[in-house]
Amino acid sequence: MTTRGIGLLVVGVILFVLSDVTGAGWLYLADALLWAMLAFSAIVPLLSTGRLEVIQRLEAHKPRDRVGPTEGDELLLAVQVRNRRPWPSLGLVVTSGLAVNDTPERTLKVFTPYIGPRSTMAVAGGFISPRRGLYVAGGLTVASSAPFGLF
Repeated sequence: MTTRGIGLLVVGVILFVLSDVTGAGWLYLADALLWAMLAFSAIVPLLSTGRLEVIQRLEAHKPRDRVGPTEGDELLLAVQVRNRRPWPSLGLVVTSGLAVNDTPERTLKVFTPYIGPRSTMAVAGGFISPRRGLYVAGGLTVASSAPFGLF
């Protein structure tokens, strides 16, 4: 649970106590909306992240006479996400770590807002290589913070 989710949980408990003590109808309504938002935000990521197939590919655009990328070459990270469920996946963030010569260099993130049921989405992004060496993209994780980012 994120700090925003914990804050809304605390506000929901406070509103529940206040509405119970005062008997005000509008407090009951506001409290019910907060609890519905918390429940919806807990269920949607669970439904969005299961049975996904993710393929990532790291390519270098380099001259033919060189073996690998060197400093200043353009690298391309291509990510393909396949949703095998009969309902859509919402707000997926695919995170991968980039290591150069076994030294962690940076974290690469790709956001896919919507992937339809039983469909595939491909996203590619380029960046400039910071130095020469063996590039490895690994540690792939897929997370969903849709719709409110509370969990």
